[in-house]
Amino acid sequence: IGLLFFHQSAFGHLRSQLRVSEVRSSILRLKGIGYKCWRRGEALFFDLAKSHFFCLKVPAKLTVLIRRRRGIILAGPDADLVSRFSLKIRELALPNVYTGKGVRFLGEFRRLKPGKQRR
Repeated sequence: IGLLFFHQSAFGHLRSQLRVSEVRSSILRLKGIGYKCWRRGEALFFDLAKSHFFCLKVPAKLTVLIRRRRGIILAGPDADLVSRFSLKIRELALPNVYTGKGVRFLGEFRRLKPGKQRR
C-alpha cells in the first residue's frame, strides 16, 4: 500500500514534468532477499542475487521513479513503450513458482506450488 500511495502522490508531479494530460504508468516490485535496483544517469542497474548486475538503458520518453530500492514506477505518454520496458525489466527475473522471488507487477498474485513432500 505504501508504494501505491507513493504512486498516487507522485502522479501529479509526473504529469507536470512530462507536460502531457494523460500519463501511462506501470508499477513493478522486486521481491526477494538481495533484490535491489538503482539509477545512475540514464541507466537502471539491478542486483538480482546473481553473480553480476543487470543494466538497462532508460528510453528518452520514459520517466522512472525508484522507491526504497525495491519499487519501480515507470511513466510516460506512450502506453506501448511503458509496457514493453516494464516487460523487459520483468524478464530479468520472472517470479519463481516455488519461492515467489522475482520481479512482479503491483497487485499480481502468484500461487506457489508446494515443495517436496515427506513420506
